[in-house]
Amino acid sequence: MAQFYLKADAKLFDSIAKEWAKEIYGNWDKPQTNKNQIRNFYEKVLEIYEEVYISNKDFNLVLPKLKMLNSKVEYAKGRGHIKGAFVKFMQEGINKTNSKEELEVFKLLFEAVLGFFTGLDFDKEQEKKQQKDRKWK
Repeated sequence: MAQFYLKADAKLFDSIAKEWAKEIYGNWDKPQTNKNQIRNFYEKVLEIYEEVYISNKDFNLVLPKLKMLNSKVEYAKGRGHIKGAFVKFMQEGINKTNSKEELEVFKLLFEAVLGFFTGLDFDKEQEKKQQKDRKWK
């Protein structure tokens, strides 16, 4: 399992984020968690981030909203919408975020993971297309 920490450094936003994306993607045949579900959770984290950094709300006033995301994670897991490493990623991120600065790092890490995940998804789709094209030749 990939490491999880909220100290901003180049490794976190590159190699660690890439490891998380690969683990979240899981089986190369089909992602364990749909990209839309990941994007939905990213949007929720982004909303909380914007409350703190754009609307200038006190972090301690929005912290309960962040912690409540744990229940949304459990609900989505229970419905089979999210699985495995993505559940772990969300739980780690939510539970380890306890300051304004950590919220920013979590948001940026999540953004990097989503970017790498999307790249993996694109690569897989290209590979499927190439395999189809070879069958038709």
